[in-house]
Amino acid sequence: MTPGRVSDRQRSAITTAVALLGLIGEQERTRVDTRRQLRSRAIELLSTGDCRTAKLILNIEQQTAVIPAHIRILRATGARDDIEDALATLEQQRLLVADVADELCVVAQNGRASSLASSLADTGLLVGVGEAVALDAAATSYATAGHALAQATTSSRVVQWERIVGEGPLSLIDPKRADAFATSFLAGLDDEQLETLRSFLRHHGSRLKVAQELGVHRNTVRNRLEAIEATLPGALDDPQIRVSAWIALQSLPTPAE
Repeated sequence: MTPGRVSDRQRSAITTAVALLGLIGEQERTRVDTRRQLRSRAIELLSTGDCRTAKLILNIEQQTAVIPAHIRILRATGARDDIEDALATLEQQRLLVADVADELCVVAQNGRASSLASSLADTGLLVGVGEAVALDAAATSYATAGHALAQATTSSRVVQWERIVGEGPLSLIDPKRADAFATSFLAGLDDEQLETLRSFLRHHGSRLKVAQELGVHRNTVRNRLEAIEATLPGALDDPQIRVSAWIALQSLPTPAE
């Protein structure tokens, strides 16, 4: 738009200006893409424990992201647009953030991890928060963030690794697989035998305490345990069998009072 008729010289200047602006814009997009590729590669290296090379790559950037000495890695998934928006927002905060294998990965200072995770969840992403570690142990935080992310759902968008540790190994097992395992492992045991097995594990193999709890004779407990062992893939004195039995029992519905 001009006040009057555009001369050839003005038209040429405008055309040149538009071309230059387009070139500048393209160069800026290229710089952004290059920085993102460098950061993505740096996080990939951190995830494998190569902290030194990751730092060297980040030093190539003119706008170097800040890497804390003590970190938590966050891994998030969701809609592509949500990931792109979150990526752009966090880049402005000079965080080490990148799109790695279709996940948004953030290397955050330990104290900021919770607030960042909440912010990402508010945008609709599912977030796993890894273990707090020193930078040279970033591979551990990356791996545990992945385990935490696998447990995130739309009703529990942020999962921290410490929560999984607190809930025990059952939290790492897919419920459907756990049900299938329990059904197969405990096949053939009736309610009385299941109650005896629970008591046996609860009292760490003490047949006397099992007898006292169930109000039966020790010989009765011995006979029940022999019948139980006959259906299991091994003896209850085997620690592996005890662990498997405990997991199977925990995966069954709680017996009615």
